[in-house]
Amino acid sequence: MVAVYWLTLAVGVLAFVGYLTTLSLLLFTAGSVCLQAFEYSFNEIHHAEAIVIITLAVLALSPAGGALSVDDLLRRLRKVDGGLRVPSDPLSGESRFARWPLLVVQWMFALIYLSATYHKLTASGLDWMNGWTLQYYMLQDAIRWGSNVSGVGRGYSPEPGIGVSIGQYHTLATVASWVSILFEATFWVVLILPRLAPLILSVGAGFHVAIYVIQRAPFLSFMWLYAVFVPWSKVFRGGGTWLRGRIYRVVLYYDPRSSRSVRRATLIRYFDWFGLIVLASSPPPAESVASATLSQ
Repeated sequence: MVAVYWLTLAVGVLAFVGYLTTLSLLLFTAGSVCLQAFEYSFNEIHHAEAIVIITLAVLALSPAGGALSVDDLLRRLRKVDGGLRVPSDPLSGESRFARWPLLVVQWMFALIYLSATYHKLTASGLDWMNGWTLQYYMLQDAIRWGSNVSGVGRGYSPEPGIGVSIGQYHTLATVASWVSILFEATFWVVLILPRLAPLILSVGAGFHVAIYVIQRAPFLSFMWLYAVFVPWSKVFRGGGTWLRGRIYRVVLYYDPRSSRSVRRATLIRYFDWFGLIVLASSPPPAESVASATLSQ
């Protein structure tokens, strides 16, 4: 199992940088399932890990390495050797299959939160929001998982920790109960009103941080997966527009007749996600004050 752990970590790094992306993601998913199943053999089974592993499997079946990856960069450099003489935008890659894995994960989030709401209301009805129920779970989990002691970690302390301290306030527990239900019941709105994503995701991040601090509920991975709701290409382009209006841009001149010069320009352009470098194939003008030359 130690060997499986290190092999899984290695292919995970390859998947992260996008080298042999599909194969790396498949192996990383398989290794993660194996390690998680091994851990479940000795501990309680929880549901927080399921969406992470399903997401990995979905990414392995998607064109995840089609842009901003080592695989994509190598493909572009091979095109230079094949005669391409114009470095292209690294964010220009498109695929008709690129969005479906994101939608799958987004809908899984909506169903997970709706399922949580359904089970709360069917098990306890409106009594779940009376404050006493959440107080009970706060105090139980605080004592069980160690947030009853002051500081981080588990151990003895004469001072009550944040879990026990907050769990004593009934009004606070009542408000938190209603906030929890309203958030979980309405999270799906982000799918039809994407403009509300910053607000809803901020509430979600605060929600999961709070239950981790108070109850040690390990849902922090959900916040990482919220990345599927972020339109990253718009973020990069919008950030580039903002930066270009506030800093000087560098002009790099390259020789389109030289494969080596074009390869260097392609490599530099690939990591210029905010469009801060201007590539030009003409000779540099004499009055240029911020320019460099990429030549043989």
